[in-house]
Amino acid sequence: MRRLDEARRLVAHALEKTVDEIAPGGALGTQSGWDSLGHMRIVMSLETELDRTLAAHEIIEIKSLADIAALLASHIAIPG
Repeated sequence: MRRLDEARRLVAHALEKTVDEIAPGGALGTQSGWDSLGHMRIVMSLETELDRTLAAHEIIEIKSLADIAALLASHIAIPG
């Protein structure tokens, strides 16, 4: 659940909305503002959060908050 909350926060920030405006089941095409341009803003926010560039297949596979939460959960911080 914690990662889903992080995903909602990230999407809200990227789409310039409040977290309350992001439905827990939000997805590409169903969430207000999550269109093709919104998708790229979400991708850029994710890349900043993960401190890496997403691969093309990762970008294409992002279709919902659950997908974003899974990417956030798979992120392992590497000490620098």
